Amino acid sequence: MNESFFSYSEDGKLRCENVDLTQLQNEVSGKCDQPFVVYSKGQLVKNIQGYLNGWKDGVKFSIGFALKANFNPNILQLIKEFNINCIAVSGNEVNLALREGYQPQQIIFNGNGKQRWERKLALQAGCYLNIDSAMDAKSTSSLATELGVEAKLFLRINPDVTSAQLEGVHEYNSTATSDSKFGVSSQHLDEVLEIINSNENLHLVGLHCHLGSTIKDVSVLLDNLRYLMTLGEKLRPKHQNLKVLNIGGGLGIDYYHQTEVGVPSPSDLIKALNEEPGMDDWEYVLEPGRSLVGNTGMIVGRVLGIKEGAKTGKRFIVTNVGMNDLIRPSLYNAHHHISVLDKAQTFGDPMPFEIVGPICECGDFLAKGFTMPEPVAECGIAVWDCGAYATSMSSNYNLRPKLAEVLVDDNQWCLIRRAEALDDILRTFYDLRGRPLETSFEIVGPICECGDFLAKGFTMPEPVAESGIAVWDCGAYATSMGSNYNLRPKLAEVLVDDNQWCLIRRAEALDDILRTFYDLRGRPLETSFSVEVGPTYWLQNLYMSPENRNKGQGKQLLLATMKEILNHPCNRLNFAMEVEKPEIVAFYNRLGVQDFTQQHNWKLLKFNNETLHLEVGPTYWLQNLYMSPENRNKGQGKQLLLATMKEILNHPCNRLNFAMEVEKPEIVAFYNRLGVQDFTQQHNWKLLKFNNETLHRLSQQ
Repeated sequence: MNESFFSYSEDGKLRCENVDLTQLQNEVSGKCDQPFVVYSKGQLVKNIQGYLNGWKDGVKFSIGFALKANFNPNILQLIKEFNINCIAVSGNEVNLALREGYQPQQIIFNGNGKQRWERKLALQAGCYLNIDSAMDAKSTSSLATELGVEAKLFLRINPDVTSAQLEGVHEYNSTATSDSKFGVSSQHLDEVLEIINSNENLHLVGLHCHLGSTIKDVSVLLDNLRYLMTLGEKLRPKHQNLKVLNIGGGLGIDYYHQTEVGVPSPSDLIKALNEEPGMDDWEYVLEPGRSLVGNTGMIVGRVLGIKEGAKTGKRFIVTNVGMNDLIRPSLYNAHHHISVLDKAQTFGDPMPFEIVGPICECGDFLAKGFTMPEPVAECGIAVWDCGAYATSMSSNYNLRPKLAEVLVDDNQWCLIRRAEALDDILRTFYDLRGRPLETSFEIVGPICECGDFLAKGFTMPEPVAESGIAVWDCGAYATSMGSNYNLRPKLAEVLVDDNQWCLIRRAEALDDILRTFYDLRGRPLETSFSVEVGPTYWLQNLYMSPENRNKGQGKQLLLATMKEILNHPCNRLNFAMEVEKPEIVAFYNRLGVQDFTQQHNWKLLKFNNETLHLEVGPTYWLQNLYMSPENRNKGQGKQLLLATMKEILNHPCNRLNFAMEVEKPEIVAFYNRLGVQDFTQQHNWKLLKFNNETLHRLSQQ
């Protein structure tokens, strides 16, 4: 028997790779004690390599994973890492493949009943489409013409095999018999080809035939290949793009775990294909689903108890794993191996049991007449080989949640899907007024604390992102207890009177929060550096012609400028001006500006266009250039400034004005050596500042 990544340890504990499943069940199930699915990464990788290795040189092949088997995005990503393509049978499977990074040419869209939106999605994305009928061909042709796109097509052939040829395959899994809904029969083939040939946007690139699932005889797949080869050679003269033969999937796995006789492996299939003549003439596609992921997963549940029938003497093992979790036994009468997680939690000789779930249906069973020792109540139980067609076919019947899923890698595990809650199941329902049903939420804030919440288990309709929200009854002890934790500002406050409102407290800015702090030299922290929330705006000179002075027009012009600035995020307006008369500075002082030219030892430096070699254009402003102490006197400040100048040279500019606060004369000398002009004193310039509070006050005038 081949290596299995699910096995029992010497003490009788079932393990997935190097993880004890009894311990894992205690950690994952928790208080809710629901079943869950566990996957082995190692088993998945082994299965993938089985399909990729062993091909003879010269054979062009690709593997396409049948996404319907398992659509967990994490499983899909692991498969994608091995350059395995994707076989989709619905628009959402196409969407998921595209979202997970598959290129359109890596996706084949199968299906006998494609909806218009699904077909449109695949055509516009550039995926391959598999034509299943004349109806499908007509719809695809019409839509491709409407969209003005080209379509690369496979043609799904129904070769009319007999049930005897598919021995052991359930009728629901037989997809190539004469009465199957899938594929184009020989009597309709010419009609479909005529539809394809009549539209220059349609290109037949491949033939496809999928016989069914759980196939145990490789020769059946070889017969299918030969049939496609013969048909392909017949069609090739009129279809120059016909290069690919897709023989589907369907290879079975060992569900019984008693013997592997009669269950061929991927290597058995590849070995047989390598021996077929003419293999170098075509490209090939295989579509494994079950044989890639089936034995990678098992459902871990719990025995709820033992029940005995009144007359028949049948004994029932009642578990918490239902037909909603695994419908294959009920739907196909499919067999799954079942065992306990800990062999010590069984007693007696093996005997036949009906193993059933908790669903209110007579058809809810996992196995009939399954022979095993009697398990004790509440012990863990495992349903094997549930990596394919378990979670993807699961439902919410009896309002039961879909299961959590766990991925194991050696001795590590991670949750790759949480169990559904009632809110998840009800999320898409609406009340009779067209509103989402109310569900419970944890309403939390943005503070970096676990205790930051507004409500727990609060019931309300689900809000849309970015919608407004109101927290009621906050007139007392809200603002009075408000803090600046996480450096968050205290809130603005508004008073409403009838249909009028006014701002009675503005929101704090960062300057407000830091206003009471001092630096290590005992100076207010705000004067040591520019603290800004949003950009600082600069205004250079305000000029009124002589005949318009002393009429209040200058003030109105300045106030209009401030109102416009307030339409944008802004903390302050810095105003650099060259003054000739003291009364002009007094005018600005009356408006509430701060003159910090002399008060805080600021300098106004100018790089003119001769220094920068710039063309005539706007003036750029740079406020402060700071280098941390450990990076000074290394030439890095000069390089940073020169890099800034080079960037400015990419834009029209006449000059760079540089406003800075200096402590040492050698800093100004540094800039003088670079060719700047200090025009703070030389030209009687002033640096004036309107802070955020002043801007808001003046804008109300």
